[in-house]
Amino acid sequence: MTSSGIPKPAFYTYQLLKNISGDLLYREKHYFVVKDDRTSSTVYTIVVMNYNDEIEHLYTRSADVYKTNETINAFMDELNVDFTQPQTQVSIEQADTELNISASIHGAGINVIVIKEILV
Repeated sequence: MTSSGIPKPAFYTYQLLKNISGDLLYREKHYFVVKDDRTSSTVYTIVVMNYNDEIEHLYTRSADVYKTNETINAFMDELNVDFTQPQTQVSIEQADTELNISASIHGAGINVIVIKEILV
């Protein structure tokens, strides 16, 4: 907390991460997928972190205004995430339990996608 009582960003990160539980299915540089099947319905949580290493470390370099603007403008604020469960190396024509997620995330920051299985 700051002196004025406003929570710092690390507080919100902790709040987010403590509510995600289950098995880590997949992890890449910009996202990870967690499967929680401890309840009657399965829940998949996809956490996407869209950021740029060059922008994050811009303050450590002595770059002029033009180089700084070039670095910022080169950042793609769109990130495409494709995930299939179960993961296979072959094409499957028919599957009883297959999950396909394709999402396009716009903007920098952290985005959370929660998918809950509905039993009929």
